[in-house]
Amino acid sequence: MTSFDRSPSDARRAISRRVILKFTGAGAALAAASLLQACGSTASTSTPVPLATAAPAAPAKPTTAPTTAPKATQAAVMTTTPQAAAQPTGEQITLNIAAVKVAQTVWVDSFQKIWGDYQKQNPNVKLQIEEDPFGGFDVKMLTAVAGGAIFDLIYGWGQWLPTWSERDVIQPLDSFMKQDKSFDITNYHQDYFETWKGKTYGIPWFVSLLYMYYNKSALHDAGADDPQDLEKQGKWTWENARAVAAKASKGTGVNRVYGIQNLIDSGSGVILAIAAPWAWGTDLYSSDMTKSLFADQKWIDAVQFQMDMIYTDHSEPLPSETKQEGGPSFLNGKMLMVFQYPSFNRTVVEGKPQFTVAEVPLPKGPGGRSAPILDNSWYFGAHTKYPDQVWKLNSYLIGPHGQELVVPLGERYPVDKRIKPTTEYPFESVDVINFTSTIGKPIPLIKPEAKFETAFTTAMDAIVLKQKTVQQGLTDLARQADDLLKG
Repeated sequence: MTSFDRSPSDARRAISRRVILKFTGAGAALAAASLLQACGSTASTSTPVPLATAAPAAPAKPTTAPTTAPKATQAAVMTTTPQAAAQPTGEQITLNIAAVKVAQTVWVDSFQKIWGDYQKQNPNVKLQIEEDPFGGFDVKMLTAVAGGAIFDLIYGWGQWLPTWSERDVIQPLDSFMKQDKSFDITNYHQDYFETWKGKTYGIPWFVSLLYMYYNKSALHDAGADDPQDLEKQGKWTWENARAVAAKASKGTGVNRVYGIQNLIDSGSGVILAIAAPWAWGTDLYSSDMTKSLFADQKWIDAVQFQMDMIYTDHSEPLPSETKQEGGPSFLNGKMLMVFQYPSFNRTVVEGKPQFTVAEVPLPKGPGGRSAPILDNSWYFGAHTKYPDQVWKLNSYLIGPHGQELVVPLGERYPVDKRIKPTTEYPFESVDVINFTSTIGKPIPLIKPEAKFETAFTTAMDAIVLKQKTVQQGLTDLARQADDLLKG
């Protein structure tokens, strides 16, 4: 099980909510951010909302807490009984669901189908959906519940779990799992469960695995090795990935084509940056979560490797280059290998690239390889009057029909082992998905996670911009992280 208070291999994952901006160029960045790693906020397109697939750096918290609960979105409230549904004969109940606002059509359509189908099957239940932007959602839930508001099901995000559980906003699921005789926990990937202090609070409705997308056409034209061929030969390593990127990089100025995405710039956050140190055989923290490992030589070597690709090979762009209008992105053909989650598929398809797209697992490093995994759960309100109905609704969301409806959002690897991975597009590979699941692991979080991510981003900025050496930047980060661990 994943946990905030256990070892890194058990800890819940985090994600940087700005990571996707680099993949589409500045002109399409905001749309891509909400499309890929977020179900976009209708209140502000500059604040991506994490999907349960990909997610992005924690949004800024509001300086003042709202004094009222989120307003109900009338369009999202399912109040009519579908024609095909049986007429209700028992007690009529309303489940209040606290959800994030969505801007993308695919999200609106998918969730209307998800909620609507559930009501067809359960005509005695009305689902009232109350929406609010992702930014500040955690604080608003705390305020609303403290003020007496009751939510039956709440959109979840790992960083909120410790506070929400300790402030009596949500409740654990262990008793539900034990009491439901039809629920066999061995049918599920328990490493993906969200836990806190030994209790399970979330069973993901959405699981994503990180792998690499690449421009097969451009690599072929450059005479570079094909990553899929290297993978088949057992040679898909970081050293060979660097060689491929260097050979395929060409041009100058705004016309330069970069072979590979920069893992450690300020837009990546921990969720991508961790891929390299893991490949070098290190982690964020010690196994007992009492000491950070940033000053470890393996961290220094992993980050220096990335820096060499930027400043020696010039095969990775600087953050300033990826953020400028028309800057290098995968869709405009100026960034040839990128790291992403399956929701990126929609951006690829909608972008109609004029080249062949392929995917491959992450490269191996001197210490092996691991892929960050990302999931989202719906949490049970601590004060729900209808716990059995909430459990039934959640079982539907993680069950076969619910998971089928999640596929358009990017779902590829269900938490239920009995449901097979699904692909939609020709460039997707079930083999890549299945293999990546074997190397996937969560990113460890600590209670003051938001403070840590700010410190991490600041440290990476200083290193990438050469304001500090790799060793100095990581040593300073280690000191800050150790202080946070003590707190």
